[in-house]
Amino acid sequence: PSPQTRIQETVVEEISGEPLSPKKENLERSRHEFDDPALLSRIAAELRSIKSELSHLKNSYDDVLTQTTAAARDSNSAPGPTEIKEPQAPTISEALYQDMKKLLGYLDRLLESLPEEKIDQFARSEYFELYRKVFEYFDLV
Repeated sequence: PSPQTRIQETVVEEISGEPLSPKKENLERSRHEFDDPALLSRIAAELRSIKSELSHLKNSYDDVLTQTTAAARDSNSAPGPTEIKEPQAPTISEALYQDMKKLLGYLDRLLESLPEEKIDQFARSEYFELYRKVFEYFDLV
């Protein structure tokens, strides 16, 4: 550990009267990792990329949903019995599906490494519901 970390651990030990547990040490160490501006910049860039990709996925999903709804509405106006079909998601190859699932798993682990306040901020954002839907689609929940 760095001298600053050792000093902080000593102060915590002196205040509490007991040494830091390994779990607390890891938490303290991981908090200090976020003091690195380069790391924060990389995480911020990854999050911007995720936000852009999620926005693109949402727009694609909305387009498909709009087209499917319009097609269902048109078929309902035709004479004779009609059956309303559930909107179908666009099909993708199994390889692309697995690649996207792998990428989303990585991004999820990356998000977990953010400070708690950033995670809370994301959970309250407009993108969280989309994030949840995408993860459900890929069976990552």
